[in-house]
Amino acid sequence: MEKMAGYMNRKLVFISACIFFVVGFSAENDEGRFDPSSLNKWTRELNEPFVVHNIEQSLKIKRIQDSLKVSGVAENSRRFIFQIQLVQTSDYASALTLESSAREVFQESLELVFDSPYYKIRVGKFDTREEAEKFQIEARQKGYPAAWIVRTEEWQTKK
Repeated sequence: MEKMAGYMNRKLVFISACIFFVVGFSAENDEGRFDPSSLNKWTRELNEPFVVHNIEQSLKIKRIQDSLKVSGVAENSRRFIFQIQLVQTSDYASALTLESSAREVFQESLELVFDSPYYKIRVGKFDTREEAEKFQIEARQKGYPAAWIVRTEEWQTKK
């Protein structure tokens, strides 16, 4: 009998809570109510400072961009190049040691690249795969038998 009374009490509390919830949110009072249509207004307000500006601001921005071009400050663009990857390792200290020994062997541009989870040592910047293949042979002869060709992106500046 006590179990039944406990069940009835829980049921009564649940029903009371539901009624309170429905009545509370159906009241005419607009305070604290959520209106999903207000989301559209909110996103428009966030975008306004980035989209809307006046003609004077546009002209100022254009003048600054033009002066930067004239003064030699460059615009960024990307191109694909070929490099020879000599080695890769997951240990940073080993990567630094390998990089310094590779700098003694190669005169070409050399870079240490981190591409998780590996540190990669790459040499050269070649426009064509044929140039990279010739240099790959040279790298293998200089003690890097596992050297392979990779195609990478390079950001360059236009003046």
